[in-house]
Amino acid sequence: QQQQKYQREYSQSTSSAISTTSKKLIIFATPSKYQRIVWALLAIPLLAILIALIHLHPRKEYMNSSTAWLLGWMFLLVMVLYMAVLPKQVDVRSNGTVAIKTFLLTFHIDDIVRAYQAGNGREEFLRPRVRFATSLEGRVVLRRGHGKWDVVVTPRNVDGFLRAVERIVRHQEQQQQQTKDTTSTDFVVLSKPTPSQDKPNLASMV
Repeated sequence: QQQQKYQREYSQSTSSAISTTSKKLIIFATPSKYQRIVWALLAIPLLAILIALIHLHPRKEYMNSSTAWLLGWMFLLVMVLYMAVLPKQVDVRSNGTVAIKTFLLTFHIDDIVRAYQAGNGREEFLRPRVRFATSLEGRVVLRRGHGKWDVVVTPRNVDGFLRAVERIVRHQEQQQQQTKDTTSTDFVVLSKPTPSQDKPNLASMV
């Protein structure tokens, strides 16, 4: 009996671990799209720092000066900032979130209501947005609920990304509806006959 108990506990823990892992499975992944003009704009600060370092006087007192150290630290700071902010991949996960992966961090976007391709109209400036866009083409807006800021991404496979987000949003809506239905049925109170209905009224019989 004790061995069966251990086996039952092990199977329960294994199943719960599998269910927890399955909630965060990646169902779609696509690299972020980069345009050449974006690469050129990103390279300008790094090239400017490198040119400034090269044009420093090669003598020892100049190479050991605070200017050289400051330029070196600025170069490293810009590189770390790029690696922390610039997206390299966008994932759609089975728990209803979209993960934006950079070289150092992963940003999880939740409460997604819908996703659509961005236009060039006034809507671009009507709602606050966090922009992870690295291209002027193929921008996708992740509309979020509960007053959260929308997020703009540029997946390379736009159509596949939109279909995956639509699928997880529809799945989340179905789960919420099932939860509401279950909660409403739990609060249903069955009407019971009152004591006056169960017993005859003797006063009226006299």
